[in-house]
Amino acid sequence: MTPPIPSERPTHGYHSSPSLKPYQTPVNTYISQRPSDQLVGILCASIIIHRSRVLLIQRVPDDDYPNLWEAPGGVADDGETIVDCAVRELREETGLRASAVTGLVGELEWDDSLPGPIVHSKRGLWKVFIFRVVVEGEGREELEVTIDPKEHQGYLWVTEEEARRDMCGDMKLAWVSLDLKKIVLEALECCRDDA
Repeated sequence: MTPPIPSERPTHGYHSSPSLKPYQTPVNTYISQRPSDQLVGILCASIIIHRSRVLLIQRVPDDDYPNLWEAPGGVADDGETIVDCAVRELREETGLRASAVTGLVGELEWDDSLPGPIVHSKRGLWKVFIFRVVVEGEGREELEVTIDPKEHQGYLWVTEEEARRDMCGDMKLAWVSLDLKKIVLEALECCRDDA
């Protein structure tokens, strides 16, 4: 486990690595500083690894991307920083509270103007930032996850081998994106190498 790094913004209730300073920018400022990217929004997600297992949550069957597995995350609000979005979405979707955001583990682009489900009223190119987050209670045997049944129907703690096989016990892991699976595997590998 990576130890929490002192934050330049401890008033938010979590520490963040100095390497994340570029992501402590309000979303609307980040977008306006990159007009050539033509971004319509920012999505953020958190990778939580506890006891060599990553937390995945399963989307409900009657929403966009039904029954698919993902990391906790969502759309950043105007005025909110990119890192704050990841921390807020983690709390809203799992009940877990961040104690430290230790690094950026992935950055993707997603174009929802292509055919497929309409996820948000803004259509176009989105930037997706995925952070490694340490949560309160990290030393406990188990972490208490509370999901919102309107958005997610279940959660799993998945090992690296289970993620590679797309199976956790009897549960088939249908990923929201193969890019996310790749980032999850890289994060699990890094944690294994750090151990």
